[in-house]
Amino acid sequence: YVESFRFFQKAAEKGFAKAQFSVAQMYFKGVGIPKDLPRAVDYLTKAAKGGDVGAQEQLKLLESGAEMLDKEQLSLDSRLNVMEQGTASKSNKTGSVTAKGFQDVNL
Repeated sequence: YVESFRFFQKAAEKGFAKAQFSVAQMYFKGVGIPKDLPRAVDYLTKAAKGGDVGAQEQLKLLESGAEMLDKEQLSLDSRLNVMEQGTASKSNKTGSVTAKGFQDVNL
């Protein structure tokens, strides 16, 4: 795999989108080289800009996954804020965050 990586990397440096996509995959999976996600995304972006459809699709999936994680974090932050407000008001209710979401618990 090391020899394949060298071959693809040389072609990627010359701007060949298919080679950039291959290098990205090798960085994502750690094939022949250590995993390096920032470099993988960099090569994936270059390949997508170069017209590689597979790279474009994978980049969209990564971006939508990141958006979903951001939305989940925002939702979790909102739930934690509600819990903090409930504690501050000395309410007899509190909330808990579980794998299934926010639940009110009466004390």
